[in-house]
Amino acid sequence: MKNLDYNKSDLPLSEVRNYLVRNYENRFDVNPRLFEKLVADVYKDFGYDTICSGYTNDGGIDVVLRNNNSTIGVQVKRSKNKIKLEQIRSLLGALIINGHKNGMFVCSSDFQKGTYAIAERFSIELINGNRFYGQLKEAQIIRNKLSDIDVTAIRNLYYDDCYPMNSL
Repeated sequence: MKNLDYNKSDLPLSEVRNYLVRNYENRFDVNPRLFEKLVADVYKDFGYDTICSGYTNDGGIDVVLRNNNSTIGVQVKRSKNKIKLEQIRSLLGALIINGHKNGMFVCSSDFQKGTYAIAERFSIELINGNRFYGQLKEAQIIRNKLSDIDVTAIRNLYYDDCYPMNSL
C-alpha cells in the first residue's frame, strides 16, 4: 500500500476514495479542502452537477449541487468535534444570502442535540460521518459500474475481499 500524504489538497480523488472506503477512521487526517472535493465528487456520482467554491471567502457555502432547476448549498466540515447549532444557523444565513432554498451540512463527525430540529425546519439535510461513509461506499459501487448487480448479496464480499488492490 502507498503512503497517503493527507496534507496535500491535490491528491487524486479516486485514490482518496479507495483509501477511505477501507480506512474511514482516518478521515479526520484528510486535508479539509480535499474533504470538500471528496464530498463534491461523491455527489457527482449521484447525478448532481457539482461546483466547489473557493477554499477561503466562500460565503459559507463549500459546494453547490445542481439538479434540474434547483441548487443545494452545502457546508462541509472535516472535524472530530460535533457540529453545533450555531454552525447550522450560520449555514442558514449563507443559504439565504446566496439564494439557495435548500441546504446540506456534511460532516466527518456528528451533530449536537438540537441541530436536527432546526435543520428540518429550514430544509437543511444533515449528513453525519457514518451516513457519509455509507454514501461513499454506494458512490464507489456506482463508479465501479456494479449498480446493475444485486449489491445486497455481494456487498460484504466486495468490501472485505475484492476491493480493487490499487487503493492506497
